[in-house]
Amino acid sequence: MNSNGFTKVSSFSALRNLQLKRRFFLISDKMCILFFHIDGNPGPDGYKLILASNRDEFYARPTAKAHAWKNTPWIFGGFDLEPGKEGGTWLGLSAKDGILKFGALLNLTGEARSADFLGRGSIVTNYLTGEKTNSEYCQELLDSHDKYSAFNFLSAELNKSNSSTLFFSNILPTVISYEEKRPHGFGNSLPSKPLQKVIEGELKFSQIINDVKNLTKDEIKSKCLELLKIKEKHWPDEELKRRAPKWGEYLSSVFVNVPNAGYGTRTHTVIIVDANNKVDIYEETMTSTDPEGEWDHTHIKANF
Repeated sequence: MNSNGFTKVSSFSALRNLQLKRRFFLISDKMCILFFHIDGNPGPDGYKLILASNRDEFYARPTAKAHAWKNTPWIFGGFDLEPGKEGGTWLGLSAKDGILKFGALLNLTGEARSADFLGRGSIVTNYLTGEKTNSEYCQELLDSHDKYSAFNFLSAELNKSNSSTLFFSNILPTVISYEEKRPHGFGNSLPSKPLQKVIEGELKFSQIINDVKNLTKDEIKSKCLELLKIKEKHWPDEELKRRAPKWGEYLSSVFVNVPNAGYGTRTHTVIIVDANNKVDIYEETMTSTDPEGEWDHTHIKANF
């Protein structure tokens, strides 16, 4: 990792090794998982947003850890450093002019792919850096849905007293609005057929939300991180078996580790926004290609 917090692949041979692993292990799309609760107008001691997410990727993929982006310092998140895909992100947050936006991308595992499709990493980046509302942006995605490989896109906007949460998938091209004041969970399938680990994880996340009045902010963060590190497999899972017949069992836990593949959960993110519009972003991310090795801890504070 360099002084800017970037985790880099240091040589052509390492990049080549990453490419070979992708071909050999045939993990056709990345796995990620996300849980969140939004309340646009909580009580004085409540929280507008509590989010917990894992990013699953090849460990050797070069990535920047969460930080304020150089040319848009009101945007926070990690991003891709792989040659040809630089600047794309899986999860990011914008806090500016009294409006908070977050966007998250979850690939749909097991769907058809084509070299002619546009890269999906720009979907979140373009949303956060642009001026469109999430409703306007989802309409734009709806108009161009067939230009990308399969994805789920989750977006939310919060101002001083209201919120809007929208889900869009280009496999089922429609925009779905999600109600606030209740927990939601998403993974690498359509919401109509959630993976078992998403179902079980959402139940555990609901327990955190139900107890949130009795917890400090630090305790909320710790409990969310505990959830993100659960290695219990939820197998068999018919939907996951259909989408990833070879590797499904290894992908059936909230915390993923595929043996000998150099692939698994490499980043945990927790975002907490309180009633006073104070934003805390906590990230734990691997600093090497060994999940048992050192993890870097980042804490970003902001206001909107």
